[in-house]
Amino acid sequence: MVTSAQTWDEHAFETSVFKYTIKEFVALRQVTLALSSLSLALSTLIIAVYIYMLIYHRKQANRVSLRCVFLCCVADLLNAALNICITSQRGDSQFCRASGVIIEFANIWSATLLTLVGLNLVLIFVINVKRRDLLEKFYYPCAVVYTFAGVAVPIHQQMGTNSRSFEHYSCWYLKYVEDRTNNVMPWMWCYGFIFFVNIIAVCCSVIAMTKLILEQRVVESRMHNINADSEFTSKQTDKQLDKTVKRRHNNVFSKVVLRCTIYPLVPFLVNIFGFILQILITATQKTPSYTLAMLDIVFSCLEGVFVAGVFFTDPAITLFMSSTYAGWCEKYVEQYTLVPKEGKKSTPANSLFSSPSDSSRTMKPPTTTTIIDNQKFFGVPYSNTQSLKEEQCSNIKTVAMRRLHFDTAHHNKVRQHQRVRQLSAISFDIAILPPIAAVPRRHHDQQPQLAAMPPFASTGRDVYVPYRCPFFATCFHCILTCFGYKSNSDTVTDHKTNATTTTANKQDTFNSNDIPFPANFSSTSRSSTVIMMTEDRLKQDEQPEETEEIDFYSMLSQEDDQSSSTASHESTVNTHPI
Repeated sequence: MVTSAQTWDEHAFETSVFKYTIKEFVALRQVTLALSSLSLALSTLIIAVYIYMLIYHRKQANRVSLRCVFLCCVADLLNAALNICITSQRGDSQFCRASGVIIEFANIWSATLLTLVGLNLVLIFVINVKRRDLLEKFYYPCAVVYTFAGVAVPIHQQMGTNSRSFEHYSCWYLKYVEDRTNNVMPWMWCYGFIFFVNIIAVCCSVIAMTKLILEQRVVESRMHNINADSEFTSKQTDKQLDKTVKRRHNNVFSKVVLRCTIYPLVPFLVNIFGFILQILITATQKTPSYTLAMLDIVFSCLEGVFVAGVFFTDPAITLFMSSTYAGWCEKYVEQYTLVPKEGKKSTPANSLFSSPSDSSRTMKPPTTTTIIDNQKFFGVPYSNTQSLKEEQCSNIKTVAMRRLHFDTAHHNKVRQHQRVRQLSAISFDIAILPPIAAVPRRHHDQQPQLAAMPPFASTGRDVYVPYRCPFFATCFHCILTCFGYKSNSDTVTDHKTNATTTTANKQDTFNSNDIPFPANFSSTSRSSTVIMMTEDRLKQDEQPEETEEIDFYSMLSQEDDQSSSTASHESTVNTHPI
């Protein structure tokens, strides 16, 4: 007990209000450290996610609510870091006093930013302000001025008092125990500013919900009027329309109510127990219950956790996270494949696989002799277009790559269209020959070439794209599979038939227009062709398709064909009378 008293001597000192035991003070301090560390980690995660969205998904991150929550997380990060630091800081130093003021500044700043979200909803949804782009320019300066006004009294109090002789007491004890007993005015001043903006947030939420209820009633009355004026609607259809309208509006109403409630609820839960504790100390000068003191510590340190809940339940964030997770699962689970490396000496020249370092390489389908040689060399079975199984053989070095399977039917159509346009190019000077005289000649020249065009068949192809970091790709693959994610190929039998549609709708995918084919490429080849590309080349090739220009000469050729056919028909009629 003596050692404990020497280490925690400030807890043995009882004030006129806080008369707790040493173990109770130690528990309060440990809870502060643990929950502040949790808030620090979550605030850092939110900041990292938002910065990532701001760089790569700017449209989804361009929202006032997300920016306010992001700035609130910055304040919570600073608050949690200072709460951890003051537990080990000794004495009434300048750092201790500055930390107390900064913590109060962060609390008022967080409450003000969360209030701005509800205020922005009222100005846009209820008042319908036209210049919405100018609103945000006034939000943050007003929030800064209001926050500095909230910490004006604590700053004056710290500058007016002399340094106290508490060298053996921690800064955490001086702020949360000593100041609550002797410096009541700064605490009440800060709580007044916090709950004032909290009341504004509640009023904004009530106004927004009232507006939504009125809009719902207006829509229902309009639907009733439309059904009453229509002669083809019956009572049964009227009831069905009412149910549909109510179901949709109830869904929207529940989401809006949840968002309007959660923003003012966070600062209320964080500060309500501390406010009650300070009221009891100021009014009664009696020792508050230890449970109330513990609740104050718990909820004040959990502000970062509450803000994380607000951030990750935002509709834009949930949509972003679901799409990102689906893209990761497709990239690191469904498309993950182990491809044997090409040895410089041991690999035959006619090996089926090519080096991942090549920028772009298209390989012809292997012959039967090549397949047998590769089976003897690799020691694994080969099955037409099937990729190697994700099992590392003991004698083969493999590299993790993405296997993309797609159909070349669209590519064949584009190639055919391009060849038709090349054959229909004008081979003479337009200024010399008139279009009407030139088009029949061009049409006559391209007829035999069109007849000699080979047919285009639909074949399937495999594209292997190496990962930038194969080690991390393997780690992600193991993590996602350990979480119980199953590839669609294991659960759905028609996965290969829908692979083209799924790949086109997901992230980091491409179509057959992005793959360079050689000039002598024959689309009638077998479906076992393997194409090697790098991930950088894949991203560079993702360009939007060019819009098709109108070929006026083709239109003229069609009109000339019709006129020539009509003239020839009339000549045959005149030369061969009945």
